[in-house]
Amino acid sequence: MAEYSFEIDWFSHNAPTWAALLSRLGKVQRILEIGSYEGRSATWFMENAFRNDAKGEIVCIDKWDFSDDPGAADPIAGVEARFDKNMEIATERTGGNIKVRKIKAPSAEGLVTLLSEKQERSFDVVYVDGGHTSALALTDLVFSFPLAKVGALIIVDDYVWNQAETVTNNILEQPKLAVDGFVNCFHNYLQVVAGAPLYQMYLQKKGDP
Repeated sequence: MAEYSFEIDWFSHNAPTWAALLSRLGKVQRILEIGSYEGRSATWFMENAFRNDAKGEIVCIDKWDFSDDPGAADPIAGVEARFDKNMEIATERTGGNIKVRKIKAPSAEGLVTLLSEKQERSFDVVYVDGGHTSALALTDLVFSFPLAKVGALIIVDDYVWNQAETVTNNILEQPKLAVDGFVNCFHNYLQVVAGAPLYQMYLQKKGDP
């Protein structure tokens, strides 16, 4: 069987936490991923989030162009091609039961597309790992929230990303500001999942505004 092709691993250390959190959910049928890069987290979702041979869908939104993202690594040739190939491999490994929908667009545009298709409250898991500035992170959270089912798990990456790792050291540009603001504004409609490591933020949707 063909093997995946990855050059960067920003994900594997999260897998045990994700597995534990997903085990608390009911049946997972649809997953929304904002920011897919080479597909490492998407392939993990495909192989681990869906129960046995259950059919499902993962929607992956990414522009696969990192030139204007101050938090991204230098553009690497072949990232999108590796994503496509890895999705083919994951589809084969999961017996064709998991449908992959790829939306190549800035995250706001991709999320608006889903909203325009009346896909509100249709995703069991939402993974937010798109833009790495406070403005982009907040936009992704606000636009993706209506798409999550009540009870859905929302995973937000880079919550406590060290500001020294970014191009700018301005704390107002960090994802944490966006996540804190979102959680405070939506506090009546979600809860923070306790007992999970806080590099990422884990939320459960409780209702809609």
